[in-house]
Amino acid sequence: MYFFLFLSGTFIWGCSKSKIPSYLFVDSVFVNTHYQTHGSASHKITDIWVYLNDDFIGAFELPVKIPILEQGNHKITIKAGIKVNGIANTRTAYPFYTDYSEYIDLEENKTINIKPSFTYRPETIFHWTEDFDLAGISFTYSSDSDTSFKIVTNPLAFEGTSSGAAYLYNSTLKFEAISPIQNNIPRSQKPVFLELNYKINQVLIVGIYFDYPAPANQYSLVYLNPTETWNKIYVNLTEKVALKPNSPILVFFGLNRNSTDSPANIYMDNIKLISF
Repeated sequence: MYFFLFLSGTFIWGCSKSKIPSYLFVDSVFVNTHYQTHGSASHKITDIWVYLNDDFIGAFELPVKIPILEQGNHKITIKAGIKVNGIANTRTAYPFYTDYSEYIDLEENKTINIKPSFTYRPETIFHWTEDFDLAGISFTYSSDSDTSFKIVTNPLAFEGTSSGAAYLYNSTLKFEAISPIQNNIPRSQKPVFLELNYKINQVLIVGIYFDYPAPANQYSLVYLNPTETWNKIYVNLTEKVALKPNSPILVFFGLNRNSTDSPANIYMDNIKLISF
């Protein structure tokens, strides 16, 4: 479910305008992970979905100060919100992060700072991860790909000891990296997402293959725009993987460069293909 109406700090939760509100202030959130199980704690949580005593208040962009016309001890629940496929009008509560809940004493005209933290739900299945920190890289490459991922270290790496990088220049015109084959991705409309950190200076295509290498069906899902700094995206694969329920899938990353284009640089890290 996507949510299109976001509320500002002028919104007041309650029924009586004569009351003096209490306030919740959230300026940032955190993700905690067990690295061997979940990988990196990197996130791009842009919004919070807030509940008071399990009643939905609204979804808010961070940072936010939320006025609430209630006093006393109340249960506050917060869900982590993301932009699906990096698009601002397809925001949703990310299903793979746990909820944050605590009981808070609300007082008139008092601002309470909250630092929500999340982790992955225990039922999350990590089908494929690539953090470029271990020996070997799990990608293969299409037959017409002119280059491949290389390991780069600090200061080029995103975090940890290393990241993946691919460079296209001079006669190097095409790059296509392909994940290991995935046979166990659910096709029953259970959420399936791909997470990754990236920094690129030309458009990069993210998509999936069915029945690779032949006869293969290729579907482009997201076109990642250039970014001067590292970015993170959550790509929704749920509907596309359901198109061919009996076929294995592979994720691909592709870039086609014209001979007249400037050199292309691709940096990538913390790739996670997950579902329930």
